[in-house]
Amino acid sequence: PCNAGECGCGDDAHCADNEICEAGRCVVGCRACPNDANPCTAASCDGGQCGQRPVPDGTVCPDDRNACTRDVCARGICTHPPVDDGTQCADEGNECTRDVCLDGACAHPPVDDGTGCRADREVLCTDDICVAGACAHPPVPHDPATVCPTNVFPREMCYEGTCQQPDRYCDLVNLERGPFPYWQARLRQSCTCAADGLSIQIVDRDGTRSQSACPGGCWSYPYVHSDNGPSLILGCWD
Repeated sequence: PCNAGECGCGDDAHCADNEICEAGRCVVGCRACPNDANPCTAASCDGGQCGQRPVPDGTVCPDDRNACTRDVCARGICTHPPVDDGTQCADEGNECTRDVCLDGACAHPPVDDGTGCRADREVLCTDDICVAGACAHPPVPHDPATVCPTNVFPREMCYEGTCQQPDRYCDLVNLERGPFPYWQARLRQSCTCAADGLSIQIVDRDGTRSQSACPGGCWSYPYVHSDNGPSLILGCWD
């Protein structure tokens, strides 16, 4: 064996520890150092010793399979900090939720109540809106009334989510014509829904006033009369 600078060498075996044979001379150093299994370090040679130094922070490292985290090296360690809240993530298939990252996890908070969603079969008489993260189909409001496209008289309107005829009704234009169930006995001068919407008030031509309860509600809705043209019906539901 030789000592550095003293005599020639043929290979590293002739050199002391931490020395290599370089151009026939033993010098302090090392050949290519092996990498370890850490993706966030790189092999380095320092003072003749093989070591591992951290790669630059932010270097991409193996994916943790979480769409809501980044996969980056920090101080020689593979870390997975969360992405920005609100970043899109996997769709869970619910049109009434958002699919966004929150605190490093894919979350599904509800969209705003009232957001439109997929229609049900009662297309005309129900709303199709998101409520608390689910697609709901509440009945359309009675006021204004939604008239159904059915060829019956009195015309059906949307009531409690389906097309229904009123249990009783009053024709505001064709007051002298019948038959008008429940109110056909006398010629009418007028009929109106009470302020509370729970009864119908009738005034006959002789001035007689009467009132009939409508526990299911009283609403007006339009129709076109064959003789008198546009008209209005007051419907009473029991």
